[in-house]
Amino acid sequence: MITTLYIGFLGLIFSSYFVYLSEKDAKGPNGKSDFESYADALWWGVVIKHSVTSIKNHYKHTEKVV
Repeated sequence: MITTLYIGFLGLIFSSYFVYLSEKDAKGPNGKSDFESYADALWWGVVIKHSVTSIKNHYKHTEKVV
């Protein structure tokens, strides 16, 4: 069980980092980036991981492939 939690935590860290790298320069409808820091991307990862309905509020603006 500890291994599963560890792997899930690492997945969250790495996926948030890759989302931050690909989205940090994209501008949203309000004219600024939704991911101004890595902490914003990490929060996005936590919210997305735990809530399917938050996808409506937090979405990617680019189609970059990492």
